[in-house]
Amino acid sequence: MRAYTVTHPGIPQDDGDTKPFLRYAGSQSEAAGVKRDLWEEKRDTRIKRNDISIDEVEIPTNKAGLIPWLNENAVD
Repeated sequence: MRAYTVTHPGIPQDDGDTKPFLRYAGSQSEAAGVKRDLWEEKRDTRIKRNDISIDEVEIPTNKAGLIPWLNENAVD
């Protein structure tokens, strides 16, 4: 199954710390919307739009492939 990840290396948090950003999207247009929303929401923190990346990922759909993939790519 094809999906898309929207990532940024470090989004400033309210406590002054930074936290990596990762979201999965089911389509390119959904990923573009996540990117746009993140940039608009965090624009005042001076993150750069070009630092937000969208990458295509292939997620296995069979049990033998999906379980190892989930273990390796688990989202906190």
